[in-house]
Amino acid sequence: MSTILSLAPQNVWKHFYSLTQIPRPSGHMEKITEFLLDFGKNLGLESFKQCRIAKVHTAAPLFEQLAGRDHGIDRWNDFARKLSFMTEKELLKYKAVAEYERCSSLEWAIELTDMLDQYAFDPAQVTYATYGRECLEQMGADLEAHAFRKFDFEGYGKELYAQTGRKLTAYGAVSKESVLEEVQSEDHSMMTQGMGWRR
Repeated sequence: MSTILSLAPQNVWKHFYSLTQIPRPSGHMEKITEFLLDFGKNLGLESFKQCRIAKVHTAAPLFEQLAGRDHGIDRWNDFARKLSFMTEKELLKYKAVAEYERCSSLEWAIELTDMLDQYAFDPAQVTYATYGRECLEQMGADLEAHAFRKFDFEGYGKELYAQTGRKLTAYGAVSKESVLEEVQSEDHSMMTQGMGWRR
């Protein structure tokens, strides 16, 4: 007798235990498929297409709120498959892009997996203040100088983000790749104009 049967809720775990008792060697899914079809028929289901997902745990938590909507299991599996092929670095960028785009549908989430090359992502940018400091340092500003002791680096960083179309996400900074070159060339001129510096 397995300890699985002592877990609560017992009604769920007894079915899971039954499932674990069915041999399913690689490539031989007939017995497990038959078991699942019979299980569904006993619940009054004609096919698994009638099933809906009640709860989702994903590598991109932003999408867990979509569970229970009118998405079939196949679409969730498509999404999971696309995420599983991503490297850790790509997955981090994906999460940032999804937050940047305020992605709110499973279809859009799936589409975004193929669009990552259209975005620039900097995981090192985690605060507006860091960005403000880096921009000033790149211009040659001495941040240890008296003039910068009470300087609002965060406000300055926010202003630059707003002007350049960047957004700071929980995973780092994101911008559209098509505007990235324009943004980078404008950054310096905006920063120097904002500080009253000229080259």
